[in-house]
Amino acid sequence: MPAGFTVRRGRRSDAPGFVKLLVGLAEFEKLEPPDRAARHRIVEDIFERGVVRLFVASSGGELVGYALYFYTYSSFLARPGLYLEDLFVEEGRRGSGVG
Repeated sequence: MPAGFTVRRGRRSDAPGFVKLLVGLAEFEKLEPPDRAARHRIVEDIFERGVVRLFVASSGGELVGYALYFYTYSSFLARPGLYLEDLFVEEGRRGSGVG
């Protein structure tokens, strides 16, 4: 990990910063960002229901990136897997190794 960055599991207190980064991803992809109800659902799915998992990257106490993932299972291979849904780093922090 480059100096000045930390990566850790997301905490409920990270929700506002995570949502800001999620909106940043939508802007990067030129998509409509999640509406208020969807933002609420994803936060609940992460922190209350555990449907998806979150890692965050921070620098100076500010979230600068995230990875959102969930577990899968292949019936044909009879093996568990992991699906990385999002990997996003703020534009100004890209190329620094945080991703």
